[in-house]
Amino acid sequence: MIKSTNFFDSISQHTIFLFKTSVMRLISNRISIDETNSFSLVILGKAERWKESLLLFWLLSWTFCGLVFLTYFFGDTEFHHSMSMLVVIGFWVYFEMRTLKVFFWRRKGFEHIVFSSSELIYQRNLLGRGKKNSYSIMDIEGFYPNKYFPKNFFSFMENSFWVIGGERIYFSYFGKNIALGMQINELEAKKVISLLNGKLKRSKKVIRQKMKQNESGL
Repeated sequence: MIKSTNFFDSISQHTIFLFKTSVMRLISNRISIDETNSFSLVILGKAERWKESLLLFWLLSWTFCGLVFLTYFFGDTEFHHSMSMLVVIGFWVYFEMRTLKVFFWRRKGFEHIVFSSSELIYQRNLLGRGKKNSYSIMDIEGFYPNKYFPKNFFSFMENSFWVIGGERIYFSYFGKNIALGMQINELEAKKVISLLNGKLKRSKKVIRQKMKQNESGL
């Protein structure tokens, strides 16, 4: 077991208020689990330091290019009414926003998986915001690994550090695959799947027992 202070030291700038207890367990430098009161698992969006530095350099360079575009657009009458310049600026804004989102995801983002008494709650938290999706535990069959093909171009792009994606785990819910575990490695995926399936099995057992008690009490 590892004290929570050690965990917070490894994610010094994370504004995580998820854990109120003094003890949690680290699965890896990106994944932690707390089962003191309920099952709560966090997967950080962090990447290696050099990757984050490279992403910051790209963001600053792209921002500088955008400022140059805007300077010419508003300062030169020849460019002011240029449709092609508007297209270029629109292209720049789109990728500026995408890169900003990825950068903050690498610094502040995380996936949060919680088992309540009857539901699994999944959230992609970025800067303290993110929709919480709830799924009935009894309607989840299990958690499985997403196939990853390293030689496939699209798989490579999905697992690149400059994008948000590359989920390595999924579960089926009413015919729809729900993906999670973004860009974790194979060993991490196996550990998380084992933990989630174990908790799912125990939760279903408790729910069935309560259902039987309610039926016997009628």
